[in-house]
Amino acid sequence: MSEQEQRKYVLDYMQASKEYFTVKELVGKISKTNKKFREDVIEGVVTMLLDDRLIQKEKVGTLNVVWSFPADATRALRQRKQGLLDKCAAERTKQASLQERLEQSRLQCQESGEDRQRLQEVVDEMALRVSSKQEKLQALKSATPVDVHDKVRVAKQAKTATNRWIDNFYTLEGYFKSCFSGTTEDFYQSMNIASPPEYIE
Repeated sequence: MSEQEQRKYVLDYMQASKEYFTVKELVGKISKTNKKFREDVIEGVVTMLLDDRLIQKEKVGTLNVVWSFPADATRALRQRKQGLLDKCAAERTKQASLQERLEQSRLQCQESGEDRQRLQEVVDEMALRVSSKQEKLQALKSATPVDVHDKVRVAKQAKTATNRWIDNFYTLEGYFKSCFSGTTEDFYQSMNIASPPEYIE
């Protein structure tokens, strides 16, 4: 017999007899009804049925008696079913919680990837700036004092010339307004510029 058949055999015997037994008495009586059903196997089946609460056990005086009535078995099966349903519900809740944590982890990983990309862009830009500064510094290192003086002089001349041109620009703007009664916007439009030039400090 399979394990399930053995369990059913013992349970059916006890419910049909509607009696109280010690485990030793129960094993002995069942073994007599089926010679192929060894006593040690029967005792193991009784233990499993006790664990599943399909058999009841109580101490009466000095003896431990067992029994199983149909109503008791039905109630035990109902309780076992409810226990399994509760476990399933708990597992579903746990699964939903794990799924939510997984989605949060995926979003965090995605955000972390975007942050790394932005940081990498900043780092790359800073590297270009440093490289440019280093090139200029290297050029200055190889220049003589005369070269540096000439560069400073040329820069000052360019600044002066630029600011002089800006002076002329604003003089021309005043002339335009007085002669043509135009506005600043009209003047900028005629000169095809979007905004006024600024002096170089």
